[in-house]
Amino acid sequence: MQNSKLVRTFEVLTPEEVKQLHAFLQSPFYNTNTSIVKMYKLLSRQYPDFNSPKITKEAVWEKLFPGRPFARQQMLNLMSEFCRLL
Repeated sequence: MQNSKLVRTFEVLTPEEVKQLHAFLQSPFYNTNTSIVKMYKLLSRQYPDFNSPKITKEAVWEKLFPGRPFARQQMLNLMSEFCRLL
């Protein structure tokens, strides 16, 4: 996930933009997917250095959906939707 478009885009945000992104993602007018807000919270903890092994797709999936088996395509779709919102 470290070299994904989502993370690369997230890296270029300023600290102020990261805070504003949280408010934006919580708005039901723009985002109705609560998993994206959870993903934001996981990623924002790693901001601005995303080299941690905690942000693999599988690790993030496990935090978002505990107990559910990893579904690669669903994870990619979630990341794409987050990118679109970014």
